[in-house]
Amino acid sequence: MIHCPECGEPIEHEGSEIEKWPYGAKYEIICNFCNLKITVLEDSDGGQSLSY
Repeated sequence: MIHCPECGEPIEHEGSEIEKWPYGAKYEIICNFCNLKITVLEDSDGGQSLSY
């Protein structure tokens, strides 16, 4: 589960997929509490990097 870096609320990882490649994917999610748009880069091992 991802926590919003702005307000700290948990976010279900149900974002829209922007790109998918053999070793991971890029998703865009929006926090339901503060409306922050977050881009999630996920690798094939489940590691995640957030940018906003």
